[in-house]
Amino acid sequence: MVVTGYGEFRPILENTNDDNRAANRRIEIKILKALEVADKEAKEAGKSSKKSGDGQSDGKTDQKNK
Repeated sequence: MVVTGYGEFRPILENTNDDNRAANRRIEIKILKALEVADKEAKEAGKSSKKSGDGQSDGKTDQKNK
C-alpha cells in the first residue's frame, strides 16, 4: 500500500475558504491488479505483460503473423 498526500499540492478546488479546503481533504483509493495476476491472465490469453528480453511477448500482437 502506498499513501501520498496531495490535498495541498493537487487540490480539486481552490484552497480559498473552509468548504473548499474540506473538499481537498480526501482519500483516493486505487485498486491495482497484482503483476503476477496480470501475467497469469495474459498468458491464458496468449500474451504476456512482461517487457524484458526473456523471449516472451510484450503484450503487443503482430497481426501479420496470425
